[in-house]
Amino acid sequence: MKSEEAKTFRQKRTVEKSRASLDRVVRPFLMAIIAIAWLQPAHAWETGVDQDMPILDCTGAPMNGADLLVLRVKPVSGSYGLPILVGLKDGKTLWSRELLQAEEINAAKSSARCKGSRGRNGEVIDVASQHPGNSPWAIQRFRWDGQAVKKLGEWVRR
Repeated sequence: MKSEEAKTFRQKRTVEKSRASLDRVVRPFLMAIIAIAWLQPAHAWETGVDQDMPILDCTGAPMNGADLLVLRVKPVSGSYGLPILVGLKDGKTLWSRELLQAEEINAAKSSARCKGSRGRNGEVIDVASQHPGNSPWAIQRFRWDGQAVKKLGEWVRR
């Protein structure tokens, strides 16, 4: 009888030690994940608020004094809005240019990327947007030469 009690006691103690060591490993890991998530800037869509979306891979683009190029989506209807090219310096708008002939994009499901100069003056920027659901991506291509933005074309990527 005493040996069974001792065995049960040892098993409980082993389980408690395992839980304690697991807690020492898991708790800091979870706290780190929470801290990282809290510190990350959100690029989620909000009703009636201009959405700034960083344009990826724009190292060679004309910046005109700006530190960062972003695509600002001005709300029109729900999550849809018109894209505007914006130059930011120290987090403040330095300049902005309308994307003439641009179609509305879904701010909740969109991205922008520089594609290089493509052999001409200026930088080619692709703006991709997807309607809600599982629809194909609509791509609009523009050229930014430091002064004006010109639409080059659009297509659908399935």
